[in-house]
Amino acid sequence: MSNITIGLADASQYDELMEVLDASFSFEKEHDRFLSLLPKLYRKEYRPWENNICVFEDGKIRAAVGLYYAKYHVCGDILTYGGIGNVGVLPESRGNGYMKLAMNAAVEKMIHDGIDFGVLDGQRQRYRYFGFDNAGACYVYRVTKTNLRHAYGAERKTGVRVAAVTASDQKVLDYIYSCNLARDMHTERDRATLYDLLLSWRATPYQLLYGDQLIGYFVLSADGTEVREFTLTDDAYLDQAVIAVVDHDEAPEKRFSFAPYQHMYCDFFFGICDRMDIAGSCKLSIYHYEKVISAFLKAKALEHPLQDGSFTCLIHGMAGDEKLEICCENGLSTVQKTVGTPDFVLSHVEAENFFFTNHSKHRRQLPHGGAGTFPLPFFLLSQDHV
Repeated sequence: MSNITIGLADASQYDELMEVLDASFSFEKEHDRFLSLLPKLYRKEYRPWENNICVFEDGKIRAAVGLYYAKYHVCGDILTYGGIGNVGVLPESRGNGYMKLAMNAAVEKMIHDGIDFGVLDGQRQRYRYFGFDNAGACYVYRVTKTNLRHAYGAERKTGVRVAAVTASDQKVLDYIYSCNLARDMHTERDRATLYDLLLSWRATPYQLLYGDQLIGYFVLSADGTEVREFTLTDDAYLDQAVIAVVDHDEAPEKRFSFAPYQHMYCDFFFGICDRMDIAGSCKLSIYHYEKVISAFLKAKALEHPLQDGSFTCLIHGMAGDEKLEICCENGLSTVQKTVGTPDFVLSHVEAENFFFTNHSKHRRQLPHGGAGTFPLPFFLLSQDHV
């Protein structure tokens, strides 16, 4: 009988770990390796074995789940989260429950370590077993060259030019780093590894220049259609910058994504886009509801005034029960523990839906469905996903 153990790999198993991950996802070509997909995590100098929970069979890695901790700033509050990625099992080891073992171990570690929430991307039903569900809102604006022709004319011109950011462009990287810090909601980024982060998912970062003046930047997906980050220092250049980005290559369409509270960008792009979609930000699992709800209520107030009202709820969370009173009055919100009789009793996933998704049957029991308060605006930039 095989000896099955769960734990972290060590430095001597780096090559083995990377081989397991590549094989798990059928990555065979050099440019299709995990190392090229996520250099921010898998370069040897970043010690990825310290962040991968592995299932060992007779000492050999058969499955691995990456778990990477980060800090998230929300309107002055600081939350901690665990980003889960590379949920991989060797093809010949599938069907043995190894993914379940590693995922459960990752969730247990986050709870033990006092992490506020976990995030991941992946198939919804598969990860609901481990407490994750769709959350947040991301406004996606589809802008085509035809849109620009109608908005600015067929002979549209721009004084803004686009240039790729390289690893040697340290002043530009300093600028991008400072732009992230200025956001009301942002993940803490390591300046030393910022360039590798911007390359995640085979994306390319670009600077926006007006003459010799750096006025903004954006991050573009490998297929040239998805603008994953878009920031300008001076909004007076917005029209010219959008023309420059959309006309940058032959892709007929660019998709720009923003958080709902980014009113200036949302108003502008709604006016020129062909279509606006509302997408979830990622899969979310909350371990400290009181702390997380309190922070994101502040973020909701950035969108519009909060609806007055209060209610209590008992949440059977994965990290334990929390009975909370949520109150909004005169634009201010409080979340605190209570001993009162709850108005709602919610399971872990039901609570995530209640507070953070566009659909919740329980939320319909609130006046006006809580439309002035919920869902709360969870939002994570694509490059900060694991």
